[in-house]
Amino acid sequence: MKKKIFVLDCTCRDGGYYSLWNFDIKKINDYLLACSNSKINIVEIGFVFPENKDLGEFAYCKDSLFKKLKIPKNLKLSVMINANDFFDKKKDLIKSKIQKYFKHSKNSKFQMVRVAINFNNFLNSKNILDELKSLGYKTGLNLMQSHEKKERKIHGLCKKINQWKNIDILYFADFLGSMNPDYVKFLFQN
Repeated sequence: MKKKIFVLDCTCRDGGYYSLWNFDIKKINDYLLACSNSKINIVEIGFVFPENKDLGEFAYCKDSLFKKLKIPKNLKLSVMINANDFFDKKKDLIKSKIQKYFKHSKNSKFQMVRVAINFNNFLNSKNILDELKSLGYKTGLNLMQSHEKKERKIHGLCKKINQWKNIDILYFADFLGSMNPDYVKFLFQN
């Protein structure tokens, strides 16, 4: 059976590390059009960081930013958050943090939120993902430092998060470039 492949482009969000998330709006609109013409499905436009950082508007992805963007109809938008910015041991505090920065998805310009977290701390993302899901967002879990994990760790993680029923897309991030084709094949088979 042939599965449909969705392409997520995170050039803008990732490029923010070099520009402190300050981008020329005209260039971003040109980029969005190019993504649309290239049949990219989802563009990760930026982050939603807590507002205590001195960064450009693509680090916060507020409504005022989206009013400036020309978003093609065939393109969906995503943002990323760092789980550590929203995690708390008290579930009620996680809920209030999420609700401070996210309204219901039907009132939002982006449809998906990816949660970035270190592979070894993945359990800390569950309640964050629950809250985002309750607001109607598609969710992605971006597991950082996923390279060279043993088979039993991968199986254990996948079994646990499969029980959560709150993740639409699971990502294994390889920042060090050490995931060779055999390891990637192993991940897809598990």
